[in-house]
Amino acid sequence: MSKVPGSTGHVILGDKSLDFGKCPLDFVERLSSQYKSPIFMTRLLLKPTVIVASNSAIRELLYEKEDHFDRGLREQCLQLFGDNVLLVDGEDAQRFRNILKPLLHPDCILNYKEKALSVFHHWSNTLPTGQPIDMYKEFKQLGMNLTLRIFLDIDPEISSKLAEDILALSTTHWHGLISVPINVKVPLVLSSAYRRAMDAKEQLLTIISEKMDAQNAAFVEELRNHCDDVEFVQSHLLLFISALIPKAVASILSSFLASSPFWIEAYVAERSVDGQEITSFSLYHIMMEVCRLWPPFVGGYRVANKDTTLGGYLIEKGRTVLYVCAPAHREPDLFPRPDEFDPLRWTTCNAGDEDRMFTFGGGSRGCLGKNMILDILMVIADAFMAKFDWDIVGSSPGILGFSLSNSSSSGSSSPIKMKSLPITRPKAPLELILTRKDGENGRQDMEGSNRYCARGLCPQMSWDDRDCGNATS
Repeated sequence: MSKVPGSTGHVILGDKSLDFGKCPLDFVERLSSQYKSPIFMTRLLLKPTVIVASNSAIRELLYEKEDHFDRGLREQCLQLFGDNVLLVDGEDAQRFRNILKPLLHPDCILNYKEKALSVFHHWSNTLPTGQPIDMYKEFKQLGMNLTLRIFLDIDPEISSKLAEDILALSTTHWHGLISVPINVKVPLVLSSAYRRAMDAKEQLLTIISEKMDAQNAAFVEELRNHCDDVEFVQSHLLLFISALIPKAVASILSSFLASSPFWIEAYVAERSVDGQEITSFSLYHIMMEVCRLWPPFVGGYRVANKDTTLGGYLIEKGRTVLYVCAPAHREPDLFPRPDEFDPLRWTTCNAGDEDRMFTFGGGSRGCLGKNMILDILMVIADAFMAKFDWDIVGSSPGILGFSLSNSSSSGSSSPIKMKSLPITRPKAPLELILTRKDGENGRQDMEGSNRYCARGLCPQMSWDDRDCGNATS
């Protein structure tokens, strides 16, 4: 049993939070190389912290040894969110999940999809065409509209002002997570971000209480049928309409569109072979590759509740552990040509490897709404492609902060740069110019367009038969 390599340094001078915050992936890559290990010790937020960027060690953490670790977030987040399924451990965690699981059953998802499409059509009709628009911002509003429609039965088409107000409140509430928790309010002086977040929480809870009293929201009533604890219902509805889901939706859909130069030609070519609609299964592969390369969240936080090991290293009881997804999703031994956007890897060399992806966590504590979220994302993505053509303003296929092996840059355009904290998103606005397709909701034949052609993902590879395992990076 080995000691985790690395250094925590001085309690203050040795803290690496600012360095980590600038670019978590560069930080992890640099120190992994320095310590010759994807598992190493550093100091973040003044605490000695074990960084885990190894795919096998993260799987060990989330699956085989999940009971050896607590979430460790309750102390920081309880005031802002109350007890919810993301914060509790042990028997409470299992009890909370058992209450929520029936509400996310596949039989319920069809209804969620119908609501999602309704929200999309209203939202998409408000988007301007022929001029640059910030798609991350627009997708964030779409994400909030979706959560309000699904969880509170608030229709943004009817209550647009309320939807905008809730988005603003949820954003202020979210900022409390990344502010210093000094709960003070000084007259005539701007209150702290944490105090503003707590104020926003109270306003959101007021809106939730009004919906509970009205008894006209299907999800709320189903949740109350499964649990008569008012505080449980309120805290989970607060979680569901928080900025967490809208930001994740905006992150994934922005990366989906920003990466479109890598997949749109093959996507259209596959459909044009026999004139059939693109299957959701193919779209699923594209969405999986988006989540592999650009997970919306850096990773997850755990605290060891006993002496244990990860990757052969000793993890002492009480030690903070931060697992980081993106490097683990790009290990060449697991994901051949790891920096290449290749949706078909999920039917060839990585078929059945979904449990090697940690975008939605993993194990019994993984995201309960994973299937619902992925289904809704695919519904939205397919509807967006059916309605719009688009051009990315001022960018090239060298995208998202690194060049992919299946792309080539041209002209004077520059890659789209991403930031990872507090959520993966473009550093500068991701601006698209949209064009509505013929018949608005019909699928336009894109063959012959100078933006699309019937080819594979890259000049040197076909879309059909490839052996990922024998390919070189």
